[in-house]
Amino acid sequence: MKDARDVLRDFFRQWELREPSEGRFVVKMTDLLAREIRTRTVKEAIKTLERRVNQLGVAEPVIAEHGNRGDQILVQLPGVTDVEAASA
Repeated sequence: MKDARDVLRDFFRQWELREPSEGRFVVKMTDLLAREIRTRTVKEAIKTLERRVNQLGVAEPVIAEHGNRGDQILVQLPGVTDVEAASA
Protein backbone atom coordinates (compact mmCIF):
# COMPACT_ATOMS: atom_id res chain seq x y z
CA MET A 1 0.00 0.00 0.00
CA LYS A 2 2.87 2.36 0.74
CA ASP A 3 4.23 1.87 -2.79
CA ALA A 4 0.81 2.59 -4.29
CA ARG A 5 0.47 5.70 -2.13
CA ASP A 6 3.95 6.90 -3.17
CA VAL A 7 3.23 6.34 -6.86
CA LEU A 8 -0.07 8.26 -6.61
CA ARG A 9 1.61 11.13 -4.75
CA ASP A 10 4.36 11.32 -7.38
CA PHE A 11 1.96 11.15 -10.33
CA PHE A 12 -0.72 13.46 -8.90
CA ARG A 13 1.49 16.08 -7.25
CA GLN A 14 -0.99 18.94 -7.58
CA TRP A 15 -4.00 16.82 -6.64
CA GLU A 16 -5.55 16.00 -3.28
CA LEU A 17 -4.95 12.41 -2.27
CA ARG A 18 -7.07 10.84 0.45
CA GLU A 19 -7.26 7.32 1.77
CA PRO A 20 -10.78 6.97 3.19
CA SER A 21 -10.27 3.31 4.00
CA GLU A 22 -7.53 0.70 3.85
CA GLY A 23 -6.63 -0.02 0.23
CA ARG A 24 -8.88 2.69 -1.19
CA PHE A 25 -7.61 6.01 -2.53
CA VAL A 26 -9.50 9.08 -3.68
CA VAL A 27 -7.68 11.53 -5.96
CA LYS A 28 -9.31 14.92 -6.45
CA MET A 29 -8.18 17.94 -8.44
CA THR A 30 -7.42 20.90 -6.18
CA ASP A 31 -9.39 24.10 -6.63
CA LEU A 32 -6.20 25.94 -7.58
CA LEU A 33 -5.37 23.44 -10.32
CA ALA A 34 -8.94 23.55 -11.64
CA ARG A 35 -8.78 27.37 -11.84
CA GLU A 36 -5.42 27.24 -13.61
CA ILE A 37 -6.71 24.75 -16.18
CA ARG A 38 -9.92 26.74 -16.70
CA THR A 39 -7.95 29.99 -17.18
CA ARG A 40 -5.52 28.38 -19.62
CA THR A 41 -8.36 26.76 -21.56
CA VAL A 42 -10.32 30.01 -21.88
CA LYS A 43 -7.21 31.89 -23.04
CA GLU A 44 -6.50 29.27 -25.71
CA ALA A 45 -10.13 29.33 -26.86
CA ILE A 46 -10.00 33.12 -27.13
CA LYS A 47 -6.86 32.90 -29.28
CA THR A 48 -8.56 30.38 -31.56
CA LEU A 49 -11.68 32.54 -31.85
CA GLU A 50 -9.59 35.62 -32.62
CA ARG A 51 -7.83 33.80 -35.46
CA ARG A 52 -11.13 32.63 -36.93
CA VAL A 53 -12.83 36.02 -36.58
CA ASN A 54 -9.84 37.73 -38.21
CA GLN A 55 -10.34 35.45 -41.22
CA LEU A 56 -13.91 36.78 -41.50
CA GLY A 57 -12.60 40.33 -41.77
CA VAL A 58 -14.96 41.70 -39.11
CA ALA A 59 -14.14 45.27 -38.08
CA GLU A 60 -13.54 45.76 -34.34
CA PRO A 61 -14.75 42.42 -32.95
CA VAL A 62 -14.95 41.92 -29.20
CA ILE A 63 -13.72 38.60 -27.84
CA ALA A 64 -13.19 38.55 -24.08
CA GLU A 65 -13.51 36.52 -20.90
CA HIS A 66 -16.94 36.84 -19.40
CA GLY A 67 -18.90 35.62 -16.39
CA ASN A 68 -18.27 35.65 -12.67
CA ARG A 69 -15.74 32.83 -12.80
CA GLY A 70 -14.13 33.87 -16.09
CA ASP A 71 -15.20 30.61 -17.68
CA GLN A 72 -17.36 32.12 -20.40
CA ILE A 73 -16.37 33.96 -23.56
CA LEU A 74 -18.16 37.00 -24.94
CA VAL A 75 -18.07 37.32 -28.74
CA GLN A 76 -19.46 40.42 -30.43
CA LEU A 77 -19.19 40.75 -34.19
CA PRO A 78 -20.44 44.21 -35.27
CA GLY A 79 -22.09 44.22 -38.67
CA VAL A 80 -22.45 40.45 -38.90
CA THR A 81 -26.06 39.52 -39.57
CA ASP A 82 -25.63 35.87 -40.63
CA VAL A 83 -24.99 34.19 -37.27
CA GLU A 84 -24.96 30.70 -38.83
CA ALA A 85 -22.17 31.61 -41.26
CA ALA A 86 -20.14 33.29 -38.51
CA SER A 87 -20.43 30.31 -36.16
CA ALA A 88 -19.43 27.74 -38.79
